[in-house]
Formats: sequence, C-alpha cells, structure tokens
Amino acid sequence: MSNPTDVIYPEREPILRRFAEVSGRLGAFPTDWSAFAKSLGQEPHGLREHFDDFEQMHQATWVWLFKQTLGKLEEDPVYLDYSVREKMLAFYFTWLEALEEHRPFAKLSLARDWARPSLLPAGLEALRGKFDQYVASLLDEGEQTGEVLRRPILTDQLAKTLWLKLVFVLRFWCKDESPSRERTDAAVEKAVHLAFDLLGRTPLDTAFDLGKFLWQSRGGR
Repeated sequence: MSNPTDVIYPEREPILRRFAEVSGRLGAFPTDWSAFAKSLGQEPHGLREHFDDFEQMHQATWVWLFKQTLGKLEEDPVYLDYSVREKMLAFYFTWLEALEEHRPFAKLSLARDWARPSLLPAGLEALRGKFDQYVASLLDEGEQTGEVLRRPILTDQLAKTLWLKLVFVLRFWCKDESPSRERTDAAVEKAVHLAFDLLGRTPLDTAFDLGKFLWQSRGGR
C-alpha cells in the first residue's frame, strides 16, 4: 500500500531531516536507496515502510518543515490573539527562519523549476494542499471576526493569491543575499499586506508600493 506523502509521524522525522541534510550537502538529491537507508541505520525494506521513493520523501520534507512551523506558532499564546493578517505574517517569518537551517535543500528543490517558473513547482504539490488548508482556516476566522469581507470572486481567489505569494517569496528568498535576509522580510510584508488589502478599500496603493519595491530591487542588482 502506498504511503501518504502529507502525513508526518515521529518515525518519519529523522528520515526527512537526513534527506534535507544529505541533499543540501551533496547539492543533489539521493539516488541510492540502499546507501541512504544504511546512513540511517536501517535496512532498505524497512525504509520502504515509511516512504515509497525519494520523490515522495522530497515532497514530505516540505510538509514536515511546514508542520514544524505551525506547531511552533500554535504553542505561542501571543499568536492565538493575532489578527488573521498578523498570523499570516507570523507564519512567513517563522517558516523562513526554519528554512534557513535547510536553505541548501530548499534552493536545490526550487532550482529544478528555475528555468520554467511554475505556480506549482515540482516537489511542492503536497505542501500546497497543507497550505491551502491553513489559509482556509485563516479566512474562515477572518470572516467570523470581520477582518475578511466575503466578496464575489475576490474571496474565492484569495487562497490562490496567497499561494502565488508563497511561491514568489520562496524564489525571492532563495536569491536574497542581503544581511539577515532583510529584503525578503520587506517582500513578505508587502506581499501579505497586498493579498489582504485586495479585500479592503484601497488595494491600489499597496500594489503600486509592491511594484515599486520589485523595480528598485531589480535595479539595485
């Protein structure tokens, strides 16, 4: 029976950590199943009990990093009192901080699609499903608190918009060599505010600000 990609249980975590570490160190994804199993102190058939192949392991690594981030946020009582916009910002900053430890893996993963940018880069399919669930919960909360207004088309498209922002931020972060990734922090704030301002009264000001920021960023390189 095939193993689910998006389910992360304790026995999987050390496997995914090793996969990210090995991929980042070698600059390539593992291809030798037996050697990888041996590095974990496991038999090849034992590793198959947790994953079917390396591609599934690749996708599960992104889900693992995502769930680590949500777990950390949900343990913080301050986060629970945030507005939905603040929760989205907190997610990005916490997630990117977690990704720093595995930056070589993330850059390698996204590099597979660098020449042909995609709305759903290979390896992120399982992550998108989890991210969409998270966004849906934030939008439901926002509607209940009045922070998000139900509007035809715009509200329905906001989840997709936030996914596009996620992919944009990931690609921006991969290229960012500024001190403490401060340019990425600025991009996150502008991207999240723009996405939520789409349901507000004055989205054009934020859209112009984002466009100006991206133009200045390109010109400064």
